[in-house]
Amino acid sequence: LNQVTDVSIDKVNKPNLPLASGAMSMKQAIGVILTSLIAGLLIGFLPGVTTAPLQFTLVASGLLGTLYSLPPFRFKRFPTSAALCISAVRGFVINWGFAAHAFIKLSSDIATSVPIP
Repeated sequence: LNQVTDVSIDKVNKPNLPLASGAMSMKQAIGVILTSLIAGLLIGFLPGVTTAPLQFTLVASGLLGTLYSLPPFRFKRFPTSAALCISAVRGFVINWGFAAHAFIKLSSDIATSVPIP
């Protein structure tokens, strides 16, 4: 998503990226973004797969990534909001969410597979 909004900047600073180099069209990039978002949410919300922490992680990461990159918010324009957004997603949301999801899934697997005498 960030590359879609920064093609002109990336043509100067990161010319080897797919959009900046012309290896990928804007239409293809938007297709990849939407397909990844929809597939991730569908898989992450499947009954038997999902947990509340996983759902929170998927939604919060998607929302904060969108707020970071897209107008009218485009948090990346401001150093403090950019740092807070990145720190929140990478420092808390993803780490806590996936750890809590794994703990819940592993705990329930152990609880249901070990016979209680």
